Amino acid sequence: MERYFSEWWHLAVIPMIMFYVTADVLWIVGYASIASDSGEWTIHIRHLLGSTSLAPFHLLLLSNSFYSFAVILTFFEASHVLQVNPTLGPLHLSLMNMGKDIMKFFVLFGINVCAFALAMRKLYSQYVQTSQITVSNNRTASHTFERIEGTFNTLFWALFGHVDLSTFNTSEHAYITQVTGHLLFATYSLSSVLVALNLLIAMPQ
Repeated sequence: MERYFSEWWHLAVIPMIMFYVTADVLWIVGYASIASDSGEWTIHIRHLLGSTSLAPFHLLLLSNSFYSFAVILTFFEASHVLQVNPTLGPLHLSLMNMGKDIMKFFVLFGINVCAFALAMRKLYSQYVQTSQITVSNNRTASHTFERIEGTFNTLFWALFGHVDLSTFNTSEHAYITQVTGHLLFATYSLSSVLVALNLLIAMPQ
């Protein structure tokens, strides 16, 4: 067993099987619930998912999600056969040897993203709270960065250029928040580039 898991690609087998089993179970339960559309267990499932009619379809969608991850892990685990190929084998081994450096990069990069995400969330959540109180009792004021998931989502896709600077805009009375947001985002972009450059420099030649 120890020898088996000493090969890192075998580590993908366990989550791969778990994803396939979970996908099958969810699909069977969802399909059976749709087919029967009655019975205590069907009503119980729908009650757990907080829906009276869409719960079985949610199970099918969730099943497809797990299945898609399982397919990726399947190809990932099967890629070790490339090592016997005289052309692709050296490239595959070289990529595997970079695994530790890549993991270090993700740790540093994760710290960088978390730091700026928490800072942006704090900045704009305070802006929203202030707007709800001071701007004609506007209780519906909101912003993308007031929620941590919205902040992480924006910062992640910003790495690929999918960001609109108007996202950082605020109303006129909170212009200082807008300026601070732009400065934080500029610093985040620069720090991300520096982390990426350090990764390239640290990579073994």
